[in-house]
Amino acid sequence: MIKVGLQSLAGRPARTALTMLAIVLGVAMVAAAFTVTDTMRKAADALSSAAYDGTDAVVTGRTHVETSASNEWAVQRPKVPASALAAVRALPQVGVAVGDVTDQSTKIIGADGKPIGQGPYFGIGYDSKTPGAERVSPLHLVRGQWATGPGQVVLDEGTADKAKAKIGSTVRIATDRGRSYRVTGIAHFGDVKSLGTATVAAFDLATAQREGGRGTRFDDILVGAAKGVSPAELRRALAGVVPAQATVKSAAADDRFTFDSLKSFIDIIKVALLIFGGVAIVVGAFTIFNALSITVAQRSRELGLLRLIGASRKQVLGSVVVEALALGVLASVAGVAAGYGLAHGLTALLAAMGLDLPEAGTVFATRTIAIALVVGIVVTTLAGLIPAYRATRVAPVAVLRDAAARRPGRIGR
Repeated sequence: MIKVGLQSLAGRPARTALTMLAIVLGVAMVAAAFTVTDTMRKAADALSSAAYDGTDAVVTGRTHVETSASNEWAVQRPKVPASALAAVRALPQVGVAVGDVTDQSTKIIGADGKPIGQGPYFGIGYDSKTPGAERVSPLHLVRGQWATGPGQVVLDEGTADKAKAKIGSTVRIATDRGRSYRVTGIAHFGDVKSLGTATVAAFDLATAQREGGRGTRFDDILVGAAKGVSPAELRRALAGVVPAQATVKSAAADDRFTFDSLKSFIDIIKVALLIFGGVAIVVGAFTIFNALSITVAQRSRELGLLRLIGASRKQVLGSVVVEALALGVLASVAGVAAGYGLAHGLTALLAAMGLDLPEAGTVFATRTIAIALVVGIVVTTLAGLIPAYRATRVAPVAVLRDAAARRPGRIGR
C-alpha cells in the first residue's frame, strides 16, 4: 500500500509540485526566521562580549530614577569628577582604570550632507596613553593609529567603508562643536563585521570631553581587576572610595552601548517573521487538505477496487497517509534549503528598509533544520488525516455500481 501511495504522487507530478509549493514556502519562512535572528543574536552577543567582558566594574553617575535602554535618553546622569579616577587607581584591587566618554549623538556626515547610518551614533573618548586601556575597550585597531590630539578620529571599519574614508582622509562629524577630522585609524568593534545602522567615532579622551561639553569630567570610569581579584571583590572595594554622586555597577548592568535594547528588537523581528511563517504553514495545510480531498474523490473507484480485492480500511488509510507524509518530507527538505537562501534575502530587505543589524557570519543551526522539518512534516501529515479517513469510507460495492452505470445491461444477463 505504501507503493500505491507513492505511485499516486508520481502519477500527478504537476499537482504534486503545486501542492508542495505551499508547504515549501511556509517551511522556508520558518527556517529563514530562525536563521536571520540567530545570526543577529550572535552578532549582538559578540558586540556585548567585546564591549563588556574585559571590564570588571564601571563607576558611573548615580540617578534617583531607575533607567533602562528605553528611558535613559530622558534621564541626565551626573558625570563622574576627574578626582574619582585618581582614587580608583590608588586601590590595590585595580589593575587598570580609564576615564570614559560615550556619547550617542556623534554623527558622521557623508558626501551627500546626511548622517551615515540610522543610529545610534557612538562617539567614544579613548585614552590610548594609559597602559592596559585596550583591555576595557571594545575597539581593536586594525590599521593606522589611535587618535592622540584635536582634529583626529578613528572610525569603525563598516562606517569607514560607507564614508569611503581611508587613513589620512578627512570626514565631517557633527558633535556639539562639529568640525572636520582627519582619520588616523580604522578599528573593529570586537569581531563583528558590521555594526548595522550604528556608527563609531573614537577620539582621544581630552577631545571627546571637550567636544561633548564634559569639561574634565567623565561619563564613566572603566575598571579592570588586578590579577587574582574577582569582579565582586573589586566592586566592593570601589564602593568605598567613589563619591556620593557615583555608583558602581558591572559593565553589563551599566550597558552603555544599549545592547539590551538591540536584543529586544531582534526578538521582535523574530516574532514577526515567525508569524508570517505560521500563516504560510496554515495556508499550506489547507492546500494539502484540499488537494488530498480532491485526490481521494477522483480515486474512489481505485480505492474501491483495492477494497474489493481484499485491502482493509487500515491499509487504505495508510496509503493516503503515506502520500501526505511523502509530500511533507519532500516539501520540508526543499523548504529548509530554500530558507537558507531566503534568510540572505530577508537580511538584504531589512537593510534596504534601514533596519540592517549587526552581522557576524550566517548561523544555520541544527535546531533550525530540526524545527523546520518537524513543523512541515507534522502539519502536512495532519492535514492529510481527514482525506485519509474519508478514503476508508469508500465501499467495495461502489466499484460495482460504477461499473453498472458505465455498462448498463451487462450486469444480470
